[in-house]
Amino acid sequence: MDQKIVLELDRKVADQQSTLEKAGVAGFYVTTNPQELMLQMNLLELIRKLQQRGCWAGKAALGLGGPWQLPAAQCDQKGSPVPP
Repeated sequence: MDQKIVLELDRKVADQQSTLEKAGVAGFYVTTNPQELMLQMNLLELIRKLQQRGCWAGKAALGLGGPWQLPAAQCDQKGSPVPP
């Protein structure tokens, strides 16, 4: 049972990596290397923090402008994006 859960989680990680790679997010590609996985997790955390910071400032989620810009009104009190 535990092995089945771990395999399913591994598949979901690979799906996420593939999606982010196809979206053109730098640093993402399908890998099982623990060091590369940790780097990708840190990149996701950085993106999340920058997105929150962008919401508080009412600027683009990554501070670069563009179609992903979220007005401050679309963020909750913690600065997280709120779905439309």
